[in-house]
Amino acid sequence: MAHAAGPPIGETPINLRAHEIRCGNIEGAREDFEAMLAELVQVSHPDAIRIQARRGDGGIDVMTGDLRGGSIAIWQAKYFIGIGRHQQDQIRKSFHSAVNEAARQGYKITEWVLCVPADLTRENHRWWGGWRDDAEAATGVRIGLWGATELRGLLIRPDAQAIRAHYYGSAQPMHIESYPTIFVSGTSPTGSWKPGGELSLGGHAYFLADDATEIVGEGRSWLWQEGSAGRLDTGHERVCVVRVRALRPASPAEALRTGLQEQARLLRALAGKRGLPRVVHSDDDTLVTAHPGGSTWREAFGPRPGRTPDRVTAALMCASAIPLAEALEELHRHGHTHRAVGPETVVVLMGSSPRAMLRDGGRVALPAIVDEGPPEYRAPEQTYIALAPGEPSPATDVYRYAALLYATLTGHPPTAMPVPLRAALPDIPATLDDLVLRCLREHPGQRPDRTDVFVGALTETRHALAFGGHL
Repeated sequence: MAHAAGPPIGETPINLRAHEIRCGNIEGAREDFEAMLAELVQVSHPDAIRIQARRGDGGIDVMTGDLRGGSIAIWQAKYFIGIGRHQQDQIRKSFHSAVNEAARQGYKITEWVLCVPADLTRENHRWWGGWRDDAEAATGVRIGLWGATELRGLLIRPDAQAIRAHYYGSAQPMHIESYPTIFVSGTSPTGSWKPGGELSLGGHAYFLADDATEIVGEGRSWLWQEGSAGRLDTGHERVCVVRVRALRPASPAEALRTGLQEQARLLRALAGKRGLPRVVHSDDDTLVTAHPGGSTWREAFGPRPGRTPDRVTAALMCASAIPLAEALEELHRHGHTHRAVGPETVVVLMGSSPRAMLRDGGRVALPAIVDEGPPEYRAPEQTYIALAPGEPSPATDVYRYAALLYATLTGHPPTAMPVPLRAALPDIPATLDDLVLRCLREHPGQRPDRTDVFVGALTETRHALAFGGHL
């Protein structure tokens, strides 16, 4: 089926995660997504009905056909933003539950369509293709997939205009970086959130550093505050503070708060593993993590506009970047992405073994937003447009990580068609050059989905720069 490329001119692009903003939590988002799907299926299948979720519903969300001994088609809604092993297990169980119930009740399933608000990664496509082929051969059921691209294609059709307007017109995607910071005018709703302001967190007093920022949501309905701080009663401990405040009832702040609480739970469970941020304090709307100290990546390595690093600096950069790749991979193993890697959000600890570390939890477990993270290193899927190739995934972190390396080594962020690193630095080994270019591809499915693929290439590059060649 051919679909138009994007929504009608002048209309808001469709962000399939708007359900979380509309409902304020994941449970509500699942219900809202399923209701939208039922209406969308009815556009092309007017006889389609939605089956109320309950035990014994036969694994059916939306269906057409006759349950009284006839044939039916099923659309199964799964509000999965990313698909890992747990989600794969749920997909398999849902399908087999539907097939087993059909056999028990005496009707036949002719088609089963999985509907998810995300496009599959390369690895997920491999898994999906293998499982689908095996399941079709074993059951005779035709299995289909409506991912983010297919759903948007259906929603932009003229006959789906009312559905598009209802679910995605009024619930605008969050666009945090487009909203003004307000502490500079002294109009902060909390009064104390400004450089030098004093906070009381977990029984300790802190003062905010110069990077304290405050961002107001649309219509002044919610407040996002973040910055580094120093502990007053010791004079030594530095921390990073993130806080979410609801300024009006029923605002999208609840989705942000829930995500921040999940981030705190994850970081507590990891307890500083792989150099990940360590939790100092958390409550319903605040997360405090230990600042790793050291210099920012920009202070240590750049990028320096229009300048390439000398051989020693480039070798140190490669050594420092390896622990950062391993930290991101640890997050990925737990089903999360950072999505905010950049020269200000990465800290470098120099020494006999220099290490780059994440300053804080970034966007871990938080709802995806339009234009999230430092803009020069933003993956294409983070800047939402009608043809956005997918939702944030480990491949998003891969892009941002590669973009940071590229900008540091060349003196400028990557363009849509980046030139090879060796055009600026001839002694960079082909292994790293080719890997960085692959990781900067526009479509996330064309990139590696693991950051630890950089470990070998960076080790080789460090050795080449340290023991031979000149930059």
